[in-house]
Parts: sequence; C-alpha cells; structure tokens
Amino acid sequence: MAALQQSKPRRTFTPEFKLNIVKQANAPKASISGIARQHDINANQVFRWVHEVAQRKVKWVRLAISEQKLLAHQQSPTFLPVVSAGEDPQLFAAV
Repeated sequence: MAALQQSKPRRTFTPEFKLNIVKQANAPKASISGIARQHDINANQVFRWVHEVAQRKVKWVRLAISEQKLLAHQQSPTFLPVVSAGEDPQLFAAV
C-alpha cells in the first residue's frame, strides 16, 4: 500500500493582492497565464478574480477598493495655511 502524501495547506490571498493581480491582468497586452505563472497561481483563479472585480458583488472586492481609497486619501493630505495672530498673511501668499 502506498503512503499517503501530505497535501499543501490551502493558500489565502489578501484583497489587496487580488486587486493588484487584477490590475496587472487588465493592463494592455497583459498575459493572464504569464501573470499567473509569475505569482504561482492558476490562470483560472486570475480569470475568476477579474470577473469578480467586474461584478463588484464579492466582499473582498469592496474591501480592497475601499482600502485603496482610504490609502489614497491618507497619502495625499490636504494642507491648509495657518496664520497665527502675530504673523502677516501676505508672507504666505507666494507659497
């Protein structure tokens, strides 16, 4: 009787990773199979993620998109000029 082989544990991917793969797949002249080989993923999985992003009905898609919006907002903060009572506001007009 042959010995049973240990199977690999099921891998899980973060929503950010999946969305990154989908962006690569949606690039002009992108090869889905090449992207899949590069990241050691089955090409069918990449196609599924692309379809899920197009539908936007899956929870991980909404999470990834909302996290990207949050990160984009945090990376480009809005600065407002602050003038204290003793400073001349004209000094900051050229900035």
